[in-house]
Amino acid sequence: MKRLCFRCGAEVPAAEEKCPACGRKHRDNFITRTKDLTDRFDPAETGGNKLLCVLSYLGVLVLIPLLSVKSTDYVKFHAKQGLILTVATTLYVVVMNVVSYLVRAAYGNYVFVFLGLGLYAVLFYLLFLSVLGIIYAVRGRAKLLPGMSVFFHADAEE
Repeated sequence: MKRLCFRCGAEVPAAEEKCPACGRKHRDNFITRTKDLTDRFDPAETGGNKLLCVLSYLGVLVLIPLLSVKSTDYVKFHAKQGLILTVATTLYVVVMNVVSYLVRAAYGNYVFVFLGLGLYAVLFYLLFLSVLGIIYAVRGRAKLLPGMSVFFHADAEE
């Protein structure tokens, strides 16, 4: 898998820690290790449809790129990820509300405070994924979101 520099976009060889073009130190983490599928799309597609791609990660607005007539494969890629993220967030909020109601009823508010911190941490992670998807869309990249989209993109395996 090729690595790209976040500053200049140049390819960084796997054996090197610094970008050969700009000198920025490159670190692997759970964000940068995701599959980059940008080369599978036409470069003309990635530049002109950034607004539709950004709308894909804004909750219910994912319907606009899904139902758009001018949707390209690149827009559909981001729309699928945005739809997965929206459905996952909606389901999580429903489950979170049921669990929090049951815990409050059974154990009171004191236990809920500690449980609530964990529940909201997952919600902030889903919000982080949405912001990360917007960043990828604005940069013209087609990268899988970490920890979630890999399960829904079987065609991403090379």
